[in-house]
Amino acid sequence: GKEKKVPDSYFFTIEVRDALTHRSIDGAQVYLKVVKDSLNRQIAGRTNKDGVAEFTADSGADKYTFRISYNGGPKKLLWEYEPESVEYTISDKYKKSHHVGPVYLRHKRNINLDEVSVKASKVMFYYKGDTLIYNADAFVLAEGSMLDGLISQLPGVKLNRRGEITVNGKNVDALLLNGKDIFNGKNQLMLENLAAYTVKDIAVYNKATFESKALGINAGSQYVMDVRLKRQYKHGFFGNGEAGYGTDNRYLAKLFGMWYSENAGMTLFLSTNNLNDDAKPKPGYADGSWSEKEVSTGVGSYHSGGITYNAEGPDSKWKVQGDAVAKYSDGKVTRGTNTAALIPGNEIYQYSFEDSRNRDFSLNSSHQLKLSLAKRAVLALSPKIEYKHSRKEQDDVSASFNKEVEEVSRQIIENIYSGETEFSQHLLNRNLVKSLERNRRFSFNVDGNSLIRLLPNNRRAMLTIGGAASLDNQTPNYYTYRQLDFKNRPGENSSMLQHNDGSPYRDRLYKGYAKYNLSLSTPKFIFELKADYDYTRDERTRTSQFYQGELQEDYLIPSLLPQMSVNLPIDYDESYRSRQWENRHSLNPSITIRRTLAKKTNKALGLSVNVPVAISQRMLDYHRGAKEQHISSTRFLYETSASLFFQNQPKTVGYYMLNLGFNSSVRQPHLLNMVDVVDDTDPMNVILGNPDLCNTRSNTVSFGLYTTGKIPGHQLSISYTTISNAISQGYYLISSTAQRISRPYNVDGNRQANVSYGISWSKSDTYWLSNTLGGGYQRSRELIGAITDSNDSPDLFVAPPTNVVNSLSLSDRFEANYNFSGKYNLRAFIDLGLRKYRSAQSTFVDDLTFNGSYGVSALLNLPSNWSLGTDLTFYTRTGYSYSQLNTTDLLWNARVTKSFLKGLLVCAVDGYDLLRQLSNVSYTVNAQYRIETVTNVMPSYLLFSLQYRFNSQPQRQSQRQRQTKALNVTRM
Repeated sequence: GKEKKVPDSYFFTIEVRDALTHRSIDGAQVYLKVVKDSLNRQIAGRTNKDGVAEFTADSGADKYTFRISYNGGPKKLLWEYEPESVEYTISDKYKKSHHVGPVYLRHKRNINLDEVSVKASKVMFYYKGDTLIYNADAFVLAEGSMLDGLISQLPGVKLNRRGEITVNGKNVDALLLNGKDIFNGKNQLMLENLAAYTVKDIAVYNKATFESKALGINAGSQYVMDVRLKRQYKHGFFGNGEAGYGTDNRYLAKLFGMWYSENAGMTLFLSTNNLNDDAKPKPGYADGSWSEKEVSTGVGSYHSGGITYNAEGPDSKWKVQGDAVAKYSDGKVTRGTNTAALIPGNEIYQYSFEDSRNRDFSLNSSHQLKLSLAKRAVLALSPKIEYKHSRKEQDDVSASFNKEVEEVSRQIIENIYSGETEFSQHLLNRNLVKSLERNRRFSFNVDGNSLIRLLPNNRRAMLTIGGAASLDNQTPNYYTYRQLDFKNRPGENSSMLQHNDGSPYRDRLYKGYAKYNLSLSTPKFIFELKADYDYTRDERTRTSQFYQGELQEDYLIPSLLPQMSVNLPIDYDESYRSRQWENRHSLNPSITIRRTLAKKTNKALGLSVNVPVAISQRMLDYHRGAKEQHISSTRFLYETSASLFFQNQPKTVGYYMLNLGFNSSVRQPHLLNMVDVVDDTDPMNVILGNPDLCNTRSNTVSFGLYTTGKIPGHQLSISYTTISNAISQGYYLISSTAQRISRPYNVDGNRQANVSYGISWSKSDTYWLSNTLGGGYQRSRELIGAITDSNDSPDLFVAPPTNVVNSLSLSDRFEANYNFSGKYNLRAFIDLGLRKYRSAQSTFVDDLTFNGSYGVSALLNLPSNWSLGTDLTFYTRTGYSYSQLNTTDLLWNARVTKSFLKGLLVCAVDGYDLLRQLSNVSYTVNAQYRIETVTNVMPSYLLFSLQYRFNSQPQRQSQRQRQTKALNVTRM
């Protein structure tokens, strides 16, 4: 062949970017030093707006060295860059053009500008292609903060108390650590135990699944938040321990350790506290994440411990991960509830007070194994086992009146017959209930499947074949003592001791499935076809062996109930056993088409249609006393969902999407609700079945607009839902006794509409602001009627009269975050909600309620390693019928920290609810009830704690040591 010739000169291009933002640097000075035949030649150049400089130099040189610096370009910046040198070696001497870089320049820490020292600010977030990256060092955090404290500050990110995360309104599928799911999907473990000081940055992007990497094709992706650690924590062992003690015997202790390497990791964690630490507003977190609807409920102690592990082989040949977690909690709840029955002309008001103690122990372990076979298939096996033991003691008192009364208390109801007061004059009934519930549960499920690649890489065709099995056994036991008094009908008073043995309680589920996926693509079109089939066999066994007898006791505590129920006679008329089966065949075909309109800006138009259909065959055998019933139902079910979208995602920063969707879903009634029996085990709530129930269908139309990357960002969502044949537990209320006789019915006319618009502004190194305005309309149709006497039994085959309540809501939420000099942070939020309830059939439900919360928080990093964090949050409520709820409460938290030993030891003092004003209130209105509830919360406390950090890294050999070792091996 023709002999290759070395060119006389080389053409070089070098790309220069910012090390933090990865943006091109315009006007950087570049010098190319060429050393040839002991002669040095230097060529000067400057980068253009794309950050690229061009040079032509003689070939055959011994060395080509680029020296880059920045002393001010077209736009004078408030920072300078550290100079950088790059030595380039010619790997192909016959190649004419050579590209160097990108070369990343780091910011200088301080510069002198007009004799004024200015410290370079840190960018909070930036985009690198499709990846959104948050720089952890740019956020001001209190010493001792965990990962949840960092994530709660990220602009556009929402974190709720369950550990669920959204970024700019989009749900995060997985929370990763250095690209690995080392916590096995348990976000809370990572959020509460990983120290924020270990984090370098947090990246949000679409990550290819293990199957995609193993097979070398696009087999799916996940929208992930990847927490990337600093270099010194990427290998070895690190962790932290914390212990604290405070007023009223409040305590906490935590230990977290983590071993991590390139392809494997393991964590160990232990935690104990009596602070309701996962369900209360935390010091320094006054951002509205914990609203008055989510304030801590009750008080108690919480203990947990466990391990997680994760390992992955080279080239994604295999992967294993799993966990084992044990938890124990002991909590006490005190709750008061005010309920008004919305019956025109028959106003009935119930006041109830509950004291309960819940003790739960659970042990669960889940594991996953994936194995790749020659890039043609991936085998997966996922077993999970769980054991739970629970015990709940409850002491309830309640009373019903035919007039709304004020300042009712537990003591008043318990002593209501002590004299003729206003309370006893309007009394209809009094109900004293003491109960104990015990249950043991053991469950096991396993899922195994194989994903097979069918066609070569230029086409994507995959088949998944798998099966699953699930077993669930429980042994529920309920013990109840009821003392029921009727003011106007004393002959019907009763004191009954009841024992309900719910064993055996079994669930069995067996499933086999196959999924076919075909994807075809051209430069302008992407076509994807999916067809999923699965067969499910579901078996459920329910039992109620019901024992009861009369018992007269002046004082009885719930823990004594099992001993007193030993010799109770069985009541066969109230005992039952049911067994139900369902065989379900489902086929779910879907088509997605995407048309690229402009390749440079990545404009695209797409359509997705999904039409699942199913044949459901259900059977129920029911035995109660002398009655035996058999129900058989075979139904054809279909659903529909469709989405039309338009998106624009240019290579530069900026992205927007329009989406129009429709969804129609169906739900079958529970078979036990269709049994024609009368359940009067609770005399105050008699329940009947309805064999004529129909399926419920919901239809939703939605529209969405989403933009990000440019300032400001926008989010708009609109939805409208109608529900036909909604299942309503309609009831007749006996006005003389306040007893309820209920039966499920189908009802039409329920609908709701919602609209939300959000806008956000930010300056990537200083502040971010956001505001979300929302509105909603809901029409609730329920069935409710009244009769004057229990002997006047209504025709229950005729549904009670329909009551309609319309509600309008308006809400607004504003948030602001500002960083000062990298040391101080100020946050503020306002969360307002206004709701109007109206019914044409009932005069007393026309309510206008207002819930508002607003507050500020500040974090100050002071000299000598001191820091101060404090927050103030106001909770305002007006419009409640119960005057005690119309209050404004002020929650004040504070935290002071001091670090020692170069940050390894942190001392902290936390103050929670220092003004002792926090309360927990909820409000619910539908077409049957108006319910107002107040629940006890964690009381005020001060807590002193110590946190110690530890880190151990394996010694790493230098490059020279590795080369020497390799040379010695070669010589041997």
